[in-house]
Formats: sequence, C-alpha cells, structure tokens
Amino acid sequence: MTSTAERNATQPLILELLRQKGPLDAKKLDAVRHAQLKDDRLLEEILVSTGVASDREIAAAYSRHLSIPLFDGPDPRETEARRLASLLPEKLCREQLIAPVAIRGEDLDVVFATPNEMLMVDEIQLITGLVVRALIAPLSVVERLIAALYYGSGWSGQDLTIYADGYEEMT
Repeated sequence: MTSTAERNATQPLILELLRQKGPLDAKKLDAVRHAQLKDDRLLEEILVSTGVASDREIAAAYSRHLSIPLFDGPDPRETEARRLASLLPEKLCREQLIAPVAIRGEDLDVVFATPNEMLMVDEIQLITGLVVRALIAPLSVVERLIAALYYGSGWSGQDLTIYADGYEEMT
C-alpha cells in the first residue's frame, strides 16, 4: 500500500523540506492533512499545533532552503522601535506576518515567517523607500516583534542577533 507521502509529488514546500530532514513520516503527514481540512490557519501553524515541527524548525528549514539568514534575536531597542513601527502599517505586518527589525543606512531588515510573504518585498520597498533585506524567523518571534513594535511590550535593549548558518546556532 502506498502512503500519502509517497503519492503526493506536489506537496507544499515546507512539507517537502521537513520530509527530507526526517521528522515527517506518512502518519504525521496524514494527520496534518486531516487537520488542514478542519482548520483555515497557515500550514506552518498547523504543523506546530499538531506537534509535527516547532516554529524554529520550520524557520530553520526555510532559512537553509532559501539561503536567507535566520533571525531569532531580541526585540529592537525602544528608540529604534518607534521609527521601525512608523515605517510599516501594523495591519500589514499582522496580516502578512512580517516585522521590520533594523535600519542600516538605506537598508531595512524585515523578518518573514514564511517565504510566501516575501512577495511583499517590492511593496515594502515602495512604502519605505529603503532596500529590504529579508530574514526568516520563527512565527512566534514575528508575533513577538509585532507586539513589541506596535504595543510596546517586550523591549530588551539588546542588539539584534541574526543567524546565518541555521537552527543549530539557536539552541
């Protein structure tokens, strides 16, 4: 009998990346697909809620696959956060699961929870007038950053940390 994982050659990227790494067997894949039928959340959120992968494992898989640095740093400094929050509308950040994290000259570092939102890079550049440097971050980190930027919670006053080599450095 052929499993669902073996039959489906056109599965979403994250499922293929997790399957290649090993944590996604046919039984887990079937459980995720069943949950997707009942739930309209992002696939990545379903993977986390079903225990198939952590949001950090998902972000690390995207980071490695796309060769985009992985961000898992502290919240921006309060003084910089006010400026960052003024660059992008809160609604855009919440809906697209993105957050600006640093301004470096004419460059704006923006974290994305999934590659799907990276289609927004051109729009962000038009809105801000800055060149966007994309970073991948776990969903929980993006949500924390949005809360910090727009609701003033979670200021750490520390420098940003960007991991260029993947998940192993985050542990």
